[in-house]
Amino acid sequence: MTSVIPVPLRREIVRRHEAGETLSGIAQQLKLSVWGVRKIWRQYRDKGEAGLAIRYQYSGRSGPRGERLIYRAAVWLKRRHPRWGAGLIRVLLAERYPQAVIPHQRTLQRWFRQQRLSVPPMRHPPVERHRAERVHEVWQLDVTSHQRLADGTPVSWLSLIDEHSGAVLESRAFPPIRL
Repeated sequence: MTSVIPVPLRREIVRRHEAGETLSGIAQQLKLSVWGVRKIWRQYRDKGEAGLAIRYQYSGRSGPRGERLIYRAAVWLKRRHPRWGAGLIRVLLAERYPQAVIPHQRTLQRWFRQQRLSVPPMRHPPVERHRAERVHEVWQLDVTSHQRLADGTPVSWLSLIDEHSGAVLESRAFPPIRL
């Protein structure tokens, strides 16, 4: 987001342009965007000194864009069904209001966050993970099924692995069994 250009700098832009400098040259020297400098000059040209005042009331969003009905329906659905996500609510709105322009999923998420309707993701409690401290304390049995060898033969196999050392203790291949 761009920052507001202070009034003294706005006056400097006007002074330089009235002295004959180009707007693109002023923008380059002051390290501002050309469009911002042009806009300041147009406001001064059209409104005089009043055009240089900063108008904070026009900055930022003033509410949801689009149809008010869609906004109200989306927020109502989220309040009634807090676990429903923005994607599902968007689909339901599109079915219910086929002629309306339905906002993007991220817009719905922003609306829900502004209304404090977002459910934080569930956090699982941390699980203590104990790894084996000695060889042969814990073995791991892995199965791989329905794989093909280089010649195309189907095969499955079991592997017995020591958790501490990572050593393969046993591995047996066998033809796959259909269940």
